[in-house]
Amino acid sequence: MSSASQSTLSGLCAALTFDHARIETCGRHALSLLHCSEQDECRASWFIFRKHLFAHLDAEEKWILPAFDAARPEACAAVRSGHAEIKRAMATVSASLASGTADEHAMREVLDLLISQCQLEERELYPWSETAIDPTHSRAVLEQLEPVNREEDGT
Repeated sequence: MSSASQSTLSGLCAALTFDHARIETCGRHALSLLHCSEQDECRASWFIFRKHLFAHLDAEEKWILPAFDAARPEACAAVRSGHAEIKRAMATVSASLASGTADEHAMREVLDLLISQCQLEERELYPWSETAIDPTHSRAVLEQLEPVNREEDGT
C-alpha cells in the first residue's frame, strides 16, 4: 500500500474489528462461568459484556449509521435490523438473569447473532467507514469506546 493511500485510512475499521473480538470474548467468558455453576460471577460478567456491547452499538448508531444510511440505505437497514435482533435477545437474557436463572439458550443466541452481525459489519460497514465518515465522527466513535475499555483494563 502506498503512503498516499495509507493517509486516507482512519484506523476505525481495525479498531471496531478489535472491539468485536473483545466483546465476543466477554460474552463467551460469561457463558463459561455459567458452565462452572458460578451464577453470580456469570451475571457480573454478562453485565460487563452488556456494557461493552451497548457502548459499541450506540457508537455505531450515533456516529456511523446516519452517513451510511445516506450512502447505502439497504446495507444500513440490514445493520440496524441486526442491532435490533441483538437488543431483543439481550433483553431475554437480562430478564433471565434478573429472575435468578440464566438462560443458556438465550445467551448462545446473543453470541450467534453477534457473530453474524460482526461478519456483516466487517464486510459492509467498516470498510466503507474507513474513508467515508467525517474524521470527527471517527474520533468520537473511538472516544465513546475508550472509557468502557479502560474500566475493564483497570486503567
